[in-house]
Amino acid sequence: MTDIDKKDSATHRAATSPSSPPGWVITQALLTAKGSPCRSKRGVVIYDPVTDHALGSGYNGPPELFGCPGRDLCRGKCGKLSIHAEARALRAAAGGWPGAVELDLVHVELAPDGSVVACDGPSCWQCSREIVEARSISGVWLYQVATVGAAWHRYGAVEFHLATLKRLEIYDF
Repeated sequence: MTDIDKKDSATHRAATSPSSPPGWVITQALLTAKGSPCRSKRGVVIYDPVTDHALGSGYNGPPELFGCPGRDLCRGKCGKLSIHAEARALRAAAGGWPGAVELDLVHVELAPDGSVVACDGPSCWQCSREIVEARSISGVWLYQVATVGAAWHRYGAVEFHLATLKRLEIYDF
């Protein structure tokens, strides 16, 4: 992608900036989350907002060669035992984005009724670090608690990482 293409793409994105990710992406993320054996079912979809094409998806859970140890053994350790949905989605999408460097990532937590759970904001430094390192993710969508109710919020990838580090009190900028 040339600098002119990047500028044109950024101009297009600014002119068409939505207040939420496309409905089909949210639905795909929720369906992906259903594949998780974990109590906290997470799903991620990486897509190109210009072409409206999904490039990868993932859910949280133990490595495929290991089964879920069960809720009692996993309690409090799941985040360390499981592969996070973002990592699986980044791996699944690897190589699928030649030339595309402005992809968006949608992260959801599946509620028991099938809807999206509103989160408190960015919360995983490992995932935020991997998203920044991927360098092809320009936006991260979270459905989070807002001043009134809940709403979708799109972070830039670096903004997402910095917000995560600040929220977890790892590094204050």
